[in-house]
Amino acid sequence: PAACALEILPAEVADFVTVSPQRFIAQQNATQDVVVAFKPRSARTLDETASLVCQVRGLKPVKLPIFGQAVVPDVRLLREEDAVLDLESQFVGFEARKELVLVNHSEDVAACLSIDLTNHADFRVVETTPTDGASSSSTTTTSNSLDGEGPVWTLRVAAQSQLSLELVF
Repeated sequence: PAACALEILPAEVADFVTVSPQRFIAQQNATQDVVVAFKPRSARTLDETASLVCQVRGLKPVKLPIFGQAVVPDVRLLREEDAVLDLESQFVGFEARKELVLVNHSEDVAACLSIDLTNHADFRVVETTPTDGASSSSTTTTSNSLDGEGPVWTLRVAAQSQLSLELVF
């Protein structure tokens, strides 16, 4: 067995490129799964300056280049007038509904969005079927916040697709 250490270099990229596990014991004739995660917080490109360095005691370090590109998905409302959510006047006990269509114009990047209704328990989101047959999905969780009990919706809109939903008050 040999002790192995994995490191992401240069240090400037280590806050958005991670490796797990960072240390392990390599057994003879065995394999070790390693996960390299690229989690950028802004648009950027990783070029040949980023690398995963594997150091095994007694051997020369192995340096593997890491390449990647983080792009910002291009998601827009289908209708510009939907940028203002006017639900108009409603009688108590009646529902007001506003349809919103989110369009992901990105060529090959899915978009993940959240609709946080934590402080707006009177609102809810109703997802309708994607009109172009693209795979889009959503999940909802109820917040345990002291500020409110409304749901938080997480939406995933596939590249070059759209997702229709209704905001209900």
